[in-house]
Amino acid sequence: SYINHNWFLLLNMRKKNALCCFLFLFIFNNCAINNKNNKLFQSFYMGEGITQYYIKEMVFKNNEGSNLLLDITIQMKEENNTNAILNFTIKGKGKINQLNSISISQSGNKLILNDVLLLFHEKIKNNFASRYTSNVNAKELISFFNKPIWTIHIDAGKTKYSYSPSNKTFKKIQYINTNLFEIY
Repeated sequence: SYINHNWFLLLNMRKKNALCCFLFLFIFNNCAINNKNNKLFQSFYMGEGITQYYIKEMVFKNNEGSNLLLDITIQMKEENNTNAILNFTIKGKGKINQLNSISISQSGNKLILNDVLLLFHEKIKNNFASRYTSNVNAKELISFFNKPIWTIHIDAGKTKYSYSPSNKTFKKIQYINTNLFEIY
């Protein structure tokens, strides 16, 4: 009888633990689903009516197997005459030392990145990653989110590169426009 009672208590305790774990995972999973925007962008209130948005990395690909990873930081305020910071990493077989120009085009519109600054080069296995930063007018950049078909053009001296959004990035641009920029 004593053994049966202990076995019954142990079984009840396991059921309670399993139920608690299930409830925790269910609640955690639902919170994560409802917070999809945390995977795409983060917002920070800076004070004085300014909100800063960090748009997480978006992947652009070219036909030669290299990728361009773009992340954006924008401060939104009522007058919105600020600049947006564009950071991008070019990953490929060779490092790019010289950038003559870089632009983003979309449906006949062109956004030229000025004062592009090299941050670093890094070798990863047999490939290189070159990280750069630049500023553009925030209002002009936001208007590009209306249409997700972007092409990023890089003139690197003798070589020219074109990068197009991956399918996932195409959807990200649409989502960010609908859930962030259409509000402003």
